[in-house]
Amino acid sequence: MKLQTLESCYRKRYGESFQKEKEITLLKFLEQAPDIFILTQAASQWYVHMKAPKPCSQTQESNESFETTPQSNSTDTGTNKSAKKGPKQDQNTSNVHPLTRPKLAFKEEREHTPNKCSEFKDFLEFVKHFREGRNLLLISKMDYKKHVDSLANINWCCVFDFDVNSRENGLFSRVEDVFRRNWSVLYPRTWTEPPNIPKIGTEWCFISGVTDEPESKTPDEFKMWYPHIKSKFEKHINQIINMLDTVELLTVVAFWPDDTVTGMKFQKIISVLNESISPPPKVVVVGNPSDVDSTLIKMISPDYFLTEKFEHVYHDLATNLGPQQQPEAFKYRLPTDDGCNNTQIDDIKAASFRENMDILYLDNPYPNSFDLSASEEEEKLFFKGGTLSWQLYYKNGPKHFYAPRDLFSTIKQDISVNFIAKSEPGCIKVFHAPGAGGTTLGQNLIWKLHKITPCIQIRTESFAKPGDISQNISDLYKETHCPIVVLCDETDDNTFQQIQQQVNHDIVVFIHLKRVSEIKGDLGKNEYFLKGHLSPEEACRIGPTFLRHCNDDIRKKDQLQTLVDEVKKGINHHLIEFGLVIHLEEFRGVTSYVSEYLKDGKTRSELSKAQRVLGYLSLVHFFGEGIMPCQMFGTVLGKSADYKLTYEGFPSIIKEFTVPVGSGSNSNKMRICHFLIAGEILEQLLSKHSVERFGSDLSHLAKSHLHTFVLEFINDLKSRQEQIHHKSKTVLNIVIQTFIYREEADDTQQRKRRFSRLIESIPSEPPFFERLQVIETLADSFPSSPLLWAHLGRAYSLLCPTKHKKTEQYFEKAIACCQAGEVQFDSGTDDHNVELSFVYHMYGMFYLRQIQANISNCRKTHHSEMEFQRAVVTILTLAKLACEAFSECRRCGVAGSRESLGCTGDMNVRLCICELLKSHYKFGTTKDLHESSKNSQITDYVVESITQIQQLIMKCFNIVDFSRIHREFNRNVARYQALFSGMSPPNYIDTITIPESFDTRYQKIAGIKLKYGKGDMFGTVSDIKEERDIKQALSLIEQNIEDIKRSSKHSNMDIDFSFLDWIYAIRHPQQRKFYSLEDVLTNVRFWNERLKSPYSHFYLLVLLFAVALDPNKPFDKEILKQAMDIKKEAIDVKKIGKQVNTPFHPREWLGKEHGIRCLIQGYTFDSNIDRMTHTDEERSFVLAVFKGTIKPPNNLRQYGSIKMSVEGNVNVPFHVSFCPFKTNEKLIGEKYAGSRVEFVLAFTLRSGLNAYNVKLLKKSTCKTCGEKVEIVSVQKYEICTCKNKVENQFAFSKQTLNERSYEHGDLDEYQ
Repeated sequence: MKLQTLESCYRKRYGESFQKEKEITLLKFLEQAPDIFILTQAASQWYVHMKAPKPCSQTQESNESFETTPQSNSTDTGTNKSAKKGPKQDQNTSNVHPLTRPKLAFKEEREHTPNKCSEFKDFLEFVKHFREGRNLLLISKMDYKKHVDSLANINWCCVFDFDVNSRENGLFSRVEDVFRRNWSVLYPRTWTEPPNIPKIGTEWCFISGVTDEPESKTPDEFKMWYPHIKSKFEKHINQIINMLDTVELLTVVAFWPDDTVTGMKFQKIISVLNESISPPPKVVVVGNPSDVDSTLIKMISPDYFLTEKFEHVYHDLATNLGPQQQPEAFKYRLPTDDGCNNTQIDDIKAASFRENMDILYLDNPYPNSFDLSASEEEEKLFFKGGTLSWQLYYKNGPKHFYAPRDLFSTIKQDISVNFIAKSEPGCIKVFHAPGAGGTTLGQNLIWKLHKITPCIQIRTESFAKPGDISQNISDLYKETHCPIVVLCDETDDNTFQQIQQQVNHDIVVFIHLKRVSEIKGDLGKNEYFLKGHLSPEEACRIGPTFLRHCNDDIRKKDQLQTLVDEVKKGINHHLIEFGLVIHLEEFRGVTSYVSEYLKDGKTRSELSKAQRVLGYLSLVHFFGEGIMPCQMFGTVLGKSADYKLTYEGFPSIIKEFTVPVGSGSNSNKMRICHFLIAGEILEQLLSKHSVERFGSDLSHLAKSHLHTFVLEFINDLKSRQEQIHHKSKTVLNIVIQTFIYREEADDTQQRKRRFSRLIESIPSEPPFFERLQVIETLADSFPSSPLLWAHLGRAYSLLCPTKHKKTEQYFEKAIACCQAGEVQFDSGTDDHNVELSFVYHMYGMFYLRQIQANISNCRKTHHSEMEFQRAVVTILTLAKLACEAFSECRRCGVAGSRESLGCTGDMNVRLCICELLKSHYKFGTTKDLHESSKNSQITDYVVESITQIQQLIMKCFNIVDFSRIHREFNRNVARYQALFSGMSPPNYIDTITIPESFDTRYQKIAGIKLKYGKGDMFGTVSDIKEERDIKQALSLIEQNIEDIKRSSKHSNMDIDFSFLDWIYAIRHPQQRKFYSLEDVLTNVRFWNERLKSPYSHFYLLVLLFAVALDPNKPFDKEILKQAMDIKKEAIDVKKIGKQVNTPFHPREWLGKEHGIRCLIQGYTFDSNIDRMTHTDEERSFVLAVFKGTIKPPNNLRQYGSIKMSVEGNVNVPFHVSFCPFKTNEKLIGEKYAGSRVEFVLAFTLRSGLNAYNVKLLKKSTCKTCGEKVEIVSVQKYEICTCKNKVENQFAFSKQTLNERSYEHGDLDEYQ
């Protein structure tokens, strides 16, 4: 035993040092008893051993024990226990008493596994059997040792591993599985990654880096090594200090290395630990160091030195220690993917969010802002049609005021099961009748969901641009990595589509509330309609809820019961009627309620100021369900323009029918309390009578006075704007929402309204003077709004279709307004380009209507051939103008639905004209058309249209999200197929002479594709079946690419789709020519340099990665660096995924074939993409299987990262995204961080590279040397470092594996 250990044992038992207690050093004391103790010195350390006593009987041993003096007892205390017991006694000694059971029997039971270390028991006592305090291990590279798994029997808080090959074939690879089995939690990471030292479990830190992660590489020279890792290593030290918190002790065990350089690193790390941690750690050194290393060890002054071979220590650890028993296992808090529910949102960020949206945090972040008096007032307002604030939800919950509608549970289930549980983005559309309580339903939905996933409501009064709102949503997703549920209440369609398009790379579930007068068709998937009146079941739920607020008023209770009984009998009643029973002293119906307050207005020829305010508010709410600022009515009420008017300052008659919008009664906005009230006010003010109305519309008498009243409203808005000398965006928004907005047709209506409900409610006969006057007055009142001038032009094109010049003047004025410096926009389109997109689309539709009218005349009137061709030339002139307008619409629009409108309009123009020509000339081919018409202009237009329509269709396929595509698209595809499919039989292909130009070649390619299109399914290069056709198509495509290289006149769309067709054609199964990756890469580089489109960027990235990962070529780090640079530029910075549809779906897979055929089109496995788990064994046999390590901390369900292992890569960091939630083994949580996995590789426009089929990588044991070897599941065997074959013990069933091997060739070539 070491002398210093003996001294430590004495001090711990008696509380004082031996020298202080006995007034003599322990060394001198032992030297005085040479007959009992043997003293030796080695490497400046003193060791003490007891001489073996003579054999004696059990009786003698017992008697001697009673004669021990106090002096000898105190001396024995510090003696190594193994030495005290002496050598094994002879079992057959004759001195043993026959009735006494010898103690020798117990010793014999343990002798089959004796300790190989003479002082191991003393060592265990010093470290308290590793069961007290915390333990840290330092270890370096070592050859395979038996019993090394015993290290996993100790709960090391941290292991500092100095072996760069440890994860590949070193210690970590051998003991990883045992550590995970014993402690469940193992966090492997390199020194570059943030520390994560668990309470139970182990952080395994590769402090010198690992070979397959270039960023973790450290300098070989000792002088350079510690400065290189210092900043990151200190983070580990700080976390250890925080963990110990001065109340726990740390024991550092260092298995001293053989090489001196690593020994110097050990010494440095231990010195830093000693300097940083208080109280300082106990340091234990294990090993047989050289003389040079002994000097290093002296510098750290270890508390214990176990001079033994490592294999002996491992043996004794295995013998004496089993696995330890594991114990049972902010202000703006939100549900988070890692389950901690903490976010990094601070007051400043929260305030930024509040500008645009209300976020439902788990706890009320503003509890002190609650006002009891305001709460009581808010309750009163709710019963007459107001909306509950979120403060009231936090205080009482919705059940206090409201019982859910029938649709509530169905919609909630739809969102929870089909979107949140599956982590899928999507949209729920809730159409609701005016005044049906759509807002309250939406608020209840997100309130019920906000405990399980983050929920927000976009503020209707926000002036934020769609880009700002979508950025806030993306920021919130990054904070939580949970699906975000977004409530959009009456957000206009264009703004909503822009927001939806710009967050398509995040998991966002929209609840889009849309007010509609009626539903005329079947609802689609995830669409619902909330009726205005209550069902019997709803009435039975709402009645008792409202009954609690009647107090002891028997009359009100009886009225509520009457309403419930009438609903049961089939009489329609709205929720507002139940609320008015609570609000009013006596409720006798909506008509009587309004009439009682407006009775003075019926006898007067002019409206009072208060009635005019109510009329304007009702007009905006009834036709646009809008709100108005209080300040807008100052001049109407006779106040000066600068008078500050608040809600409290309005007359009582106005406040009776209105509710403030915003926080508290001092809000600066207001609205009529309910749609039914607004309609009744308008009816009685306009008709001067209480006329019975049918449905939600005004009576004919009221409509007859609407035109004059509307003009007065517009003039009042204009005069106020002139008085304050300021153009109000709020006022313009109200105008757009009330006068311009048309209810969307979708699939629920047969056709969209031609104009808004308000304009169509104004009685008018041709030439529709009244309606045109209203729109023209609007444009004159807001002359800087291009949208109003464009809508005026649109109105003239519809109502006065012959006034072409006047219509064109209005459109040109709209374009000039957009291009001018001062432009007034509505909040949803606060962008010059987007505004231009709207204008150009309406302009294109104006020309399309002229074309359709001219075509109709051609069909009706019998023309001579010359007259017909003259009419066609006129149509073609209009077609050129229309297509130019639609092209500008696409160019200016936000990626998404605006592009589909531009594409659809362009297709309609060309299809209408080609249908006319085909019905007139009955041609089968363009050659027939040319022979019949003798007009090259007509023939050229048809030839051009074949390719142009095809490109427009492909553009929609590639860029527009089909959930938001224009409804005419599929019809146009079917029209295209029907129109041109007869032009492409085999004999037609043969009739075309060898093409001499880009356009004629493209026309022939389109003809080949048309052979393989059916119905509304568009034919593509991939659909071609015959080898002859694909060869011809490929030849034509390559000739066109050569043309593109020689000329700069080709359009971007021509270039994009030529290269896309080529990429698909060269991999066609019927195409036999071999294309190397390098040759294809050369062409793709040219494509990207010329265009830099989303797809050119994407395929450059794909080709670079394919070349870099090609197992048949030497690894080229420069190619990999280029690929990573392109990924950073295109995916991370430019976010090209936002410009295409379904960016998260794989576009390409990396397979096992040679050349370009190693890329497999994304749709090959598309049927499996939307499953709950991204796994498909079929892929693993066809695609290349790679290895990697899950990157810490891996605490998110939706997003994880894998550090990909690439043979030969020691310089370039290479990470691949994956979804832990969608793995069969559910690899979620920090316990899987650092785990080795296998996977296949897909390329997406959202993240560049994605791992699928991610599963834990299994290790098989080499029967020759015992080393554990990683083998992917589809591989039969691997070669061990000892050059022997290691069979895969965890492969798929041998029958399946053999069958797949036979079908797909050698499965090992990519491993």
